Amino acid sequence: MMKDANDFYEALKPNPVLVVLRALDKDSAMKSIEACYKGGLRIIEVTLSTPDAVTVLKEAKEKYPDLCLGFGTITSLGDARATDIPEADFIVSPHTEENLMEYYRSSYKFYVPAGSTPSELVKIAKKGFEVQKLFPGSLYLAAGVKSILAPLPFLNLIVTGGIKLENAQEVIDAGAKAVCAGSNLAKKEWMQSGSYDLMQAEAEKWSQIKCG
Repeated sequence: MMKDANDFYEALKPNPVLVVLRALDKDSAMKSIEACYKGGLRIIEVTLSTPDAVTVLKEAKEKYPDLCLGFGTITSLGDARATDIPEADFIVSPHTEENLMEYYRSSYKFYVPAGSTPSELVKIAKKGFEVQKLFPGSLYLAAGVKSILAPLPFLNLIVTGGIKLENAQEVIDAGAKAVCAGSNLAKKEWMQSGSYDLMQAEAEKWSQIKCG
């Protein structure tokens, strides 16, 4: 379980990519996790839009104990309480909410809130959360990340939303701590067709991205 940003950075050393998994059902979730694992990726965010997300994470952690697994799309205190299990290494939200920040400030969980502007990101940092999610990343990409970090170098950004294999390394090289691979990797059409070999092959490409 991650306790702080140092644990997070350690997990990122081999490969600064978080898989954001929005699966169709429990079966497709487990098979997608297996494909990403075999492809060399070790950090996976199971979103609450995935059916049986809590069970999926528990079973995945038991099967792959070296995986760093967390929950995403946490938008309420109800979500926070429902996902408060020891198997979860981290928690991610797509927004900034005072109630959630207050909840996780007194929690043992490593929590990453999200912002879409420099002001929101700075607010998150000043609240004591060392890592911030920049969402949607498609609005910024490498040039935007570089522009944000120039006057605000104390920010530690995970960039998510619109990140593709073709631009992921550029975003890392611009100063992001990590990027998220979502629907460009864990594709629903591959889940529907059972093409997990294609997902594994794509994961292998993402696993070649290195820290900046």
